[in-house]
Amino acid sequence: MSEPFLFWNPGSAPLKKTDMVIVCGFLGAGKTTLLNHLLANPGSARLGVLVNDLGSVNVDASLVANRVEELGASPVGVMELSSGCICCSMQSGMMDALLEMVNTYSPDVILLEASGVADPKGILETLNQPNLCGRRGFDLVSIKHVVSVVDGCSLGELVRESSDAGIKRHWLLGGDGRRPIGELMMEQMECCDLVVINKADLLSESEAGTLKRVVLEVNPGASVLLTQQGVVSSEVVLGGECVDMSKMLSGAGWRRILLDTLSAPESGIMFKRVLEPSDKPPGGGAKLQKSAGSHFHDDYGLKTFVYRRRVPFDEARLMRSLRKGMSGVLRVKGFIWLSRDPESVGLLSIAGRSLRADRLSEWWYERVARGDLSMESIPEKVRSIWKEPWGDRRQELVFIGIGMDPSSIEADLDACLDTRFSA
Repeated sequence: MSEPFLFWNPGSAPLKKTDMVIVCGFLGAGKTTLLNHLLANPGSARLGVLVNDLGSVNVDASLVANRVEELGASPVGVMELSSGCICCSMQSGMMDALLEMVNTYSPDVILLEASGVADPKGILETLNQPNLCGRRGFDLVSIKHVVSVVDGCSLGELVRESSDAGIKRHWLLGGDGRRPIGELMMEQMECCDLVVINKADLLSESEAGTLKRVVLEVNPGASVLLTQQGVVSSEVVLGGECVDMSKMLSGAGWRRILLDTLSAPESGIMFKRVLEPSDKPPGGGAKLQKSAGSHFHDDYGLKTFVYRRRVPFDEARLMRSLRKGMSGVLRVKGFIWLSRDPESVGLLSIAGRSLRADRLSEWWYERVARGDLSMESIPEKVRSIWKEPWGDRRQELVFIGIGMDPSSIEADLDACLDTRFSA
């Protein structure tokens, strides 16, 4: 066993980093199937494989090891992490395993198969944590790609249930550690540069087109592949340039839309993104751009709606409204301001039947009002949205859905505003 990563310090000489591909996806999506296909078709790359499973018996690692044995003499080294998730309880174990993998096998590329409940952001945060010597995982590896494998049937079911006029959402309180499949699927798709929609053979052409378009709304910067049996070209997954981390981490559709509409009026606005078939990156993705139109109807009925107000919500009314109705809403993410806790920035998240509201921090307004900060010392982006008398406090929510009625949603949300606080 090599030294623990906690004390790893290779000195000041430039390090040769090892490329790493992170493969995420909910249980049963096809991660291990995709991994086994890459092992059988690695091209010229020498692969190392690190498999994480939540159970005390790492079933996925056993399947991968069996595949390596079937292939006979192979340059692949397989290591496993069990009884925990690498983005939470197994952080130090993951870093120790990565260091041992590099020292023992010297692979060209490390394939990291995350557990089914792992959030890619958590893995990347772990890689960015310094050890006792100030070294980070990013001193050891470079991220080639982050791949999110999605079960096409499960994503299709999420889309269908969101269209149910009688949908009832489950409210998860702040700090609730449960991760419903819809929420996890959305978060995994939002933080990656390649989405693999697996089991495409079980989808109709129309369903496949709808799901691809949904993914591109959730993550406009991602490439999207429709696959069967996890068959993806090794050139796509193992080749190409390393991903631009800053772009990927800020690539979620809701983040991009908020940035693109910062100068918009304080009202709901429609947003359209259209596929540019002549300008597609490798792997089947598509570049998207904003339309000049304010309303649209396309083949899939997919719409994006931004809701902005400068009045706090009454929390009880808001939650009653969000827990049922709003047919067609697939994804909601953004910031909320509540009259019950007016000092705090709230983060609202809806994915299918899951509804979550968490407290993030204080509004910048509160720090300025107390005299802790001057206007000149707050970030320029905050100053650009500042509006007296409420400062940066606001409602700012992005809705993504199919067949939803933005006017109705806007009216429902307006009815939840606590007008006692109106300017």
